[in-house]
Amino acid sequence: MAVESPTRPPPAMTTGRSLSAMCELSRNQASSGAPRSIRPRVESRQHLLPHEPALDGMRALAVIAVLLYHGHVSWMQGGFLGVDAFFVLSGFLITSLLLAEWNSRGAIDLRAFWLRRCRRLLPAMLVVVAAVSAYAAVLATRDELDELRADTLATLGYAANWRAIAVGDQYGDLFSVPSPLQHTWSLAIEEQWYLLWPLVLLGLLFAARRHAAIPLAAIGTMVLGSAVLMAWVHDPADLARSYYGTDTRCQSLLVGAGLALVVRHVRIGRWIPVVAIAALAWLWTSTPLEATWLYHGGFLLTSALVAVVIVAATRVGPVRALLSVRPLPEIGLISYGLYLWHWPVYVVLSSSRTNFDGWALLALRVCVTALLATASYVLIERPVRAGTFRLPRPALSVPAVVAGVATIALVATSGGQPSVVFAEPAPTPPPTSAAPLAPTESLGARGSVTPERAKKTSPVEPTRVAVVGDSVALVMGEGLMRIGPSFGLEVWDQGLLGCGVLRGTMWIEGAAYDVSPVCSGWPTRFREIVDMWEPHVVVLLIGAWDAYDVKMDGEWVEFGTPRHDEFVLGELRHAIDVLRSRGAEVVLLTTPYFEPRRDIVDRDRTAYNPARVDHLNGLLRQIEGVSLVDLNGFLDPDGRFTSDAMQVVDARGDGVHFTHEGADLVGSWLAPQLAALALCRQEVRNCAT
Repeated sequence: MAVESPTRPPPAMTTGRSLSAMCELSRNQASSGAPRSIRPRVESRQHLLPHEPALDGMRALAVIAVLLYHGHVSWMQGGFLGVDAFFVLSGFLITSLLLAEWNSRGAIDLRAFWLRRCRRLLPAMLVVVAAVSAYAAVLATRDELDELRADTLATLGYAANWRAIAVGDQYGDLFSVPSPLQHTWSLAIEEQWYLLWPLVLLGLLFAARRHAAIPLAAIGTMVLGSAVLMAWVHDPADLARSYYGTDTRCQSLLVGAGLALVVRHVRIGRWIPVVAIAALAWLWTSTPLEATWLYHGGFLLTSALVAVVIVAATRVGPVRALLSVRPLPEIGLISYGLYLWHWPVYVVLSSSRTNFDGWALLALRVCVTALLATASYVLIERPVRAGTFRLPRPALSVPAVVAGVATIALVATSGGQPSVVFAEPAPTPPPTSAAPLAPTESLGARGSVTPERAKKTSPVEPTRVAVVGDSVALVMGEGLMRIGPSFGLEVWDQGLLGCGVLRGTMWIEGAAYDVSPVCSGWPTRFREIVDMWEPHVVVLLIGAWDAYDVKMDGEWVEFGTPRHDEFVLGELRHAIDVLRSRGAEVVLLTTPYFEPRRDIVDRDRTAYNPARVDHLNGLLRQIEGVSLVDLNGFLDPDGRFTSDAMQVVDARGDGVHFTHEGADLVGSWLAPQLAALALCRQEVRNCAT
């Protein structure tokens, strides 16, 4: 990702006067009337900082951590924290550059600063966006294109992080093949920082004329404010707001900025950097993204540790020597390109396309990423920064180039073909038995009926169907909404990301997880759904979120034990009582098997274990007063995970959630069964074939 460098190779520690000296300079200039605004326009190199290879080495370690994390290396669970190292470095270097310019001139040329940022970041990113557009035109499937079009515009507008928040995107829980531009959220935060921070810093420097402590005090207040805000908005069921927000993540950038103010006066002992490095190593290798403590001060702690390492890296000693060992500085020089290219490469070079897996797949991806990043640095980044390539009238030509790339991207994402085209809904197996449906009887076990018959026998009035459950139910519901009208169904999709029916505290991948109020409030939400819409049928699909160990009466209760079974059954029965309180028929779907693809962000979870899925489905079969539909048997007829179903290849793109075509397939299979069920209830007579 982008870490600020001046117009020559990356800088190190701040130089120039102390803060009190800067204040004195400000007072002298104020009395003499010397200008301090955005002038002169001719760029000077006096304020540039010396190159520090150790900081390049630190960049290298940060980007390597990110590459390994996205490559699903099991011992790099916290590799995403490499992004925070970039943030701290960026805040430190940018502020150091601005302070050096202020020290040398008594002014900051904002126009020149923003043009340097543009030259540093934009050209390489435009090439990546163009390459992603080519991917969209050639390889992307229909269900990717709409999202990719919006992602491209958000990327070019440096607003990708806010788009991720708006759509509820999570950094580790994706519905399908992820966007090749998903990683640009961090670039958006940095660009927003580059736009706003120089203005804020100018205000603080002017305020320092009255009291030298004002800038540092203000930055400290902003750091704490950002950290508190992150804790306040944190929702374990939906990390998007706390993880992607500029206001919540700027704490790391501000830590770096504060360090730039005091770095020359900080004294650290011999062992403090060693402890900081050891702590960072532990955090990067063992901290899961979902860990609640991260959002309650953990990110701030990480940033503080990075700041300690930065101080040590800018002074003679073992840390500086270690981070300067080749090839770390060379890797650091191309770290921006590595970050830019790695995620699109990871998405395109999937295991299904390459037939590679594990370390072989990771090695292929890293090699291709390194080649592209090196080419980007040699052919684009370095020549542009050196002034070899210059656009006439940048204020006009840069927007024109961006608009051109945006147009290409829009054209490239306007087509696309579905993975499978349905000539008609797939044949389905709804009821044929002469007897009315009995409680807990499996609809899928009662024979078959043609789609034409299901359409003819559908009630005259549309059958209102509500879909509830977790994210798998949410995506399935989208397919049912598309297919349902052909069978006389009016579908309301009310699945909710990350929400099962279990409430309280769960043990998820080594950390306690308090179920969020949004999820645990399902009794109220379910009642509102049935009261507001009065559905004839409610489809309930639960899954992984209901297959974890839970905390009961102060002790952990393991999934599969009698006590845990009693808890699950109690919650399910309560949910079903609420859902049928207005007369709706409740259809309970069995849970399919999971097999998360290793080339997609979502990682293995304990609850994905097939034995847990089997046990959960056994509990579902004990529920009275519902109609059971064997979704597991339809998708995984051989008793194990199967990604392909019927004529749909890769129906579950990430091994958990349905693709567009997969959701349509399930909708085509389920819709006539629901229509037949509604007809049985309406006629109160036998359903004959």
